[in-house]
Amino acid sequence: MVEPTTPGRMASPLNPGRPTSVDENLMSALARAFFWQELLDSGRVKNMTELAKAEKIGLARMQKLLKLARLAPDIVEDIARGRQPVGLSLLFFVENP
Repeated sequence: MVEPTTPGRMASPLNPGRPTSVDENLMSALARAFFWQELLDSGRVKNMTELAKAEKIGLARMQKLLKLARLAPDIVEDIARGRQPVGLSLLFFVENP
């Protein structure tokens, strides 16, 4: 018997009996980090200070969130598929250097 899934949850390919769920807060922060990094890389903003001011976010928080844009592609994929390790959350990135 196949267990029903709910929106945002799917059976894990690594463990078909264990549903996974996408951490929407982490995914949203990841998308913002990639967007911000593109703004910086393209020169559309001069620096993080200008970007933080435009986004109405503290510079220290922006620096912490921009770490997400430098994650290894396999980790980004795991996050997108809801397969990130237990404890790997937005709070982890904000609280840890």
